[in-house]
Amino acid sequence: DRFISRPSISSIIETTSNEFGVSEDSILYPKKGRGMTNTARKVAMYIAHRKYGYLLSEIALALQIKHYGGVASAISLINEKIEKMPEILIQINSIMKRLDP
Repeated sequence: DRFISRPSISSIIETTSNEFGVSEDSILYPKKGRGMTNTARKVAMYIAHRKYGYLLSEIALALQIKHYGGVASAISLINEKIEKMPEILIQINSIMKRLDP
């Protein structure tokens, strides 16, 4: 029942890209390579799973990640970042506030 009004993953990506001032494509199709970080992409995964209950496999499919373990790793990294840099919670809360009807 709680999933009836949840936003789509694409809405989460759009709102996250706006908050971080990056393109949706940078979240959907990240640059790969050593030293590349994409906090907006990880935050979108975090919000989709933690706040709206999307399955890791659903998020992986939407973001073209081959295995859902990559989503779990990204969420774990955001949890660590929240502990080290609590100010990221301001951005996460701002995104969630915009997504909730």
